[in-house]
Amino acid sequence: MKRRIAIIAWVWCGILAITTPVLAGQKGAGSNMPATATYRNDCLTVWLGGACSEPLDRIGSDANGTWPFPYTHGVDGVAATINAAGEFQLDTNTDSGRLYRALYLDFGAPVPDDPMPVSPFPMLDFGFVDAYLSTAGGALTTMLAGAARDVGLMVNFPGWSVRFGIAPWDEGTTPVRVTCVGPEAPGSPCDTWELEAFPTAVAKLLKVSRKGQTEDYGNFYMPFKLTVHRLTR
Repeated sequence: MKRRIAIIAWVWCGILAITTPVLAGQKGAGSNMPATATYRNDCLTVWLGGACSEPLDRIGSDANGTWPFPYTHGVDGVAATINAAGEFQLDTNTDSGRLYRALYLDFGAPVPDDPMPVSPFPMLDFGFVDAYLSTAGGALTTMLAGAARDVGLMVNFPGWSVRFGIAPWDEGTTPVRVTCVGPEAPGSPCDTWELEAFPTAVAKLLKVSRKGQTEDYGNFYMPFKLTVHRLTR
């Protein structure tokens, strides 16, 4: 059953898609391995935290569809893949003519004393956006059961980009922890990963011009947890 907030998602997506430019190179297909990705939705700030304790997640799903609202490759315009380099890539909407899915972003927790924290959403700290998410330096497919590593991660949406631990925009930011959680057999090649930005994780918000020039809009605490599962063909 769709939640009421999903309706707001499409309104926000429509506004952003119309009024801001799309990042060059934002829409890219990875190579080949289909996947499904599910956020830890019960900790989202927009749901008042559910049963979670503070701090709450600030990146999550649009709550569109059936709980837990997965983003599955080939469903509702979603592209969720692991490419040949082992990077996970999520494009919430590959159909430019329609708006199906989005991501929830909340910029309500700027880093204290940061000189430039500005929310990209007029009058609000949060919004729903047509987004492209990708790990950087992940090589997820080389991981074995139980392994963990830190990776960079970006979330691009029209006119903006959020970066965790990606040079040269990594000043003051933290990487995302990736853990292989499946299968459980020691030494087995991984097919399920958890990507987590912990409560103190910091990301940088960049404004991106049509020519690809970036402007620093400050650092924000942006915790989240995302489970990625590789699908069989």
